[in-house]
Amino acid sequence: MKKIGKIMLLIGFFVIAISSVAFAQEDRKGCKDHPMFTRMGNFYLYNCDEKNYDEVDFRDERGKEIKVEGKVYEITYRIKEGFTPPSGLEVIRNYENAIKKIGGVKIFQKDKYYIWLKLDKAGKTFWVYVNSYVSTIGEGKMYMIRIIEQKAMEQQVIADAKSLMSDIQAKGSASVYGIYFDFDKADIKPESEP
Repeated sequence: MKKIGKIMLLIGFFVIAISSVAFAQEDRKGCKDHPMFTRMGNFYLYNCDEKNYDEVDFRDERGKEIKVEGKVYEITYRIKEGFTPPSGLEVIRNYENAIKKIGGVKIFQKDKYYIWLKLDKAGKTFWVYVNSYVSTIGEGKMYMIRIIEQKAMEQQVIADAKSLMSDIQAKGSASVYGIYFDFDKADIKPESEP
């Protein structure tokens, strides 16, 4: 009887282990693909993050770091168990070819694992970064795409003229933030406009 109990316990453990591996290979709850791209075959959506407005490091045509602001999507995919991962180059070439088919361009490529792409379409600019080598897991087994929909920030804070005037009357001065000048010049910089 003890032997049957041990066998049943072992079978139960085996079923739980298999179901947890299968469950772990499903798309993460609450995550979805970006509508611009499909994913590589035999990959599941491992993780995602979306920010309505943020600043991201990007590369220009010479590989120099630039900053891009807008809505940011970051999606990480992982290969399903039992499938052979593609090479890092195969991953980035797939995304490069896909964006070129809809009018986009390659901005910069580093090694065979990292590529920066850009698409100007219908008055919007999309910046795309693909990293096909996540060092903790290895080439092609996991890859990440970051898509930035370039846009200006929605201004939520408004300077109140009445409040400024009451500060001037009460203290003799008022603080106004967000107005920028070049050093030792009186010209207001364009980024002050909002």
